[in-house]
Amino acid sequence: MTENNFKIYSDFASEIATEAGHVLFNLFGKQLKTKYKDKNKTDPVSEADIESQSLLTKRIKRKFPDHGILGEETLENEKAETAIKNMPDYLWILDPLDGTKNFLNGISIWGCSVGLLFKGEPVAGAIFLPEVTKKNDFVIYKASLGEGAFLGDQEIRVTTDEKPSAKKTISVPGSFANQFKTLGSLKNNLGEIRTTGSISYDLAMVARGSLHYALFGVPSIWDVAAGIIILKEAGGSALQQKSIFRKWEPLHNFINTNETDKKMENLRNWKLPVIVGNSSICEYISSRIKKISRKRKS
Repeated sequence: MTENNFKIYSDFASEIATEAGHVLFNLFGKQLKTKYKDKNKTDPVSEADIESQSLLTKRIKRKFPDHGILGEETLENEKAETAIKNMPDYLWILDPLDGTKNFLNGISIWGCSVGLLFKGEPVAGAIFLPEVTKKNDFVIYKASLGEGAFLGDQEIRVTTDEKPSAKKTISVPGSFANQFKTLGSLKNNLGEIRTTGSISYDLAMVARGSLHYALFGVPSIWDVAAGIIILKEAGGSALQQKSIFRKWEPLHNFINTNETDKKMENLRNWKLPVIVGNSSICEYISSRIKKISRKRKS
């Protein structure tokens, strides 16, 4: 990684995530037009998602016209366009509304996630969550490479406990039992389980020490891009499992250094299991958990 002042990007990410967060908060609790990405209607996209991404995209294009943008709610014609493009050095990864189901059901666990990759590595990011400070202001989690992680102007750190404990809360997917098999001492001691419905929320909570660790089954890149840099700058680690037959390994970059085909579409299709927490807990969990392989029905 070359030396850069990435703080200017985390400050900008914080600014626009806050703007988008205010748009979302003003729409929260209202009846919204909603479509679904799948036939079973389990993956909603609302007008709140669209308005938030539109704001974020316009602000980035205005400020950094040479940077690339990859958002969850990209229109179909834009998807076709980005599919043939190579990834630029600077690429913004947007999740305009993480936790859409929570949002639509009036549950205040959702967020707006804005991350920046430099040559595939997360280097700056900000997450807006609908939390209110004592001064009645919204708060932002933000970080940039080498500058630490912050909740507002307060530096945050992950917890230091090396093993799971019933005294510590953790987050796993609702379908955890169908996705993972626990081994050895982990079988009856995962920790105090929570399932929040928002990956960006979980990442922020792990970064500030409220959650001991979190496990994600098949997150997309926009779910984790901002949260990973915030987590790492808070002293945490992230492990990914590229194959059920391979060991967990550090998540430093979303592209392989030897990868010749660096199309943006590859990033759009990125989906891998991820563990986040401090380095000791990540090692402990990863050595005692296995992704369940299920054969596809013909």
